[in-house]
Amino acid sequence: MEKDTTVKNQNTGEPVQTRINSLFFDIDGTLTSFQTNDVPQSTRNAIAYCRSKGIKVAIATGRSPHEFDGVRDTLHIDFDAVVCMTGQVVYDQQTIYHQEPLSRQSVDALLAYLTVNPDISVNFSEREYGYLNQMSSAVRHLYDHLGKTAPHVVYDDPFSRLKNHDLYQFSMFVTPEIEKEVVQAVPGVRSLRWHPDFADFIPADGGKDKGIAALLDAWGLDRRGCLVFGDGENDIDMLDFAGISVAMGNASDLVKAHADYVTSSVDQDGVMNALRHLGLVE
Repeated sequence: MEKDTTVKNQNTGEPVQTRINSLFFDIDGTLTSFQTNDVPQSTRNAIAYCRSKGIKVAIATGRSPHEFDGVRDTLHIDFDAVVCMTGQVVYDQQTIYHQEPLSRQSVDALLAYLTVNPDISVNFSEREYGYLNQMSSAVRHLYDHLGKTAPHVVYDDPFSRLKNHDLYQFSMFVTPEIEKEVVQAVPGVRSLRWHPDFADFIPADGGKDKGIAALLDAWGLDRRGCLVFGDGENDIDMLDFAGISVAMGNASDLVKAHADYVTSSVDQDGVMNALRHLGLVE
């Protein structure tokens, strides 16, 4: 089933009308609460109702596949596919629809930077494996913040593994100032930050919008019927891309400025309230 939906863009006041065929949800701060580390039952019920009506449901997250597997049991949500690592890998139970690792040039420059700056903690995301080079207070703070949805801690040597394993994303536990320095030092990457403790780095031409586009193409669906939900700066690409975009009430003003509609926070039933506002649930 596709559902005709109209909403006024909160920035321009212009009506946006489309027929919804797919829903894409960020995880942290959108599906899961940073306060409870859980998904409101109202969110689960609303998404299940939309899926029962034939609307495709997918995850669009900065987490890697192995990190998503760790949080899957917390979600308790049935979905059709996953866009992960900020759009770098897209898959369902049968097929990988899109994958774009970082270039060899970018990886070599990253390792050169870490040789000069060995105290920086980094999370390295391969397609089927992820690891930290070392622990730090910022990493501990993040994992404490994520609670039961935090990834398992695994340590490995990037200088050894990256000789013969593709790297799709790396997450550095650095300040915004150092983040800018890394972008200058490592060619072919861009940075995105959805948490104050760290920034994700992906290929310069990557983003959640690219992953969503690949999945919609595989499904034979028009992006004008795509409805996305997000709260972080790594969601801006998909908010701009989708036919209709929703920012959570707990998002920053920057993120909200890119949305057609701003709902209440994740802890105030934001997903359900938006789907009800848009006429997708009763």
